[in-house]
Amino acid sequence: MSIQPINSQTAAAAATAPGRVASTNQGGADTPEQSAAVSLSTSVTDLQSNDHDVDMVKVATLREALASGSLEIHPDRIAQGLINDALALLGRSK
Repeated sequence: MSIQPINSQTAAAAATAPGRVASTNQGGADTPEQSAAVSLSTSVTDLQSNDHDVDMVKVATLREALASGSLEIHPDRIAQGLINDALALLGRSK
């Protein structure tokens, strides 16, 4: 698993609450105008969908292993993965 960089358009769209419209009226109130329209990028609509990339069978298996005490955690592999992701994001690969 690696961390994917976020482009500025995706970050800006994610920072805006779904369905919220910023007002441009001069009254000082933070109310949406009647003619305001909002369109969301495909990245945001994908994030809002209920179809997530989670393998529930794997999650259940991990929960069982954790509860039984048989889950092996390798901190050295986790740390190396984090370092590799950071280097990749910086444009340096190991």
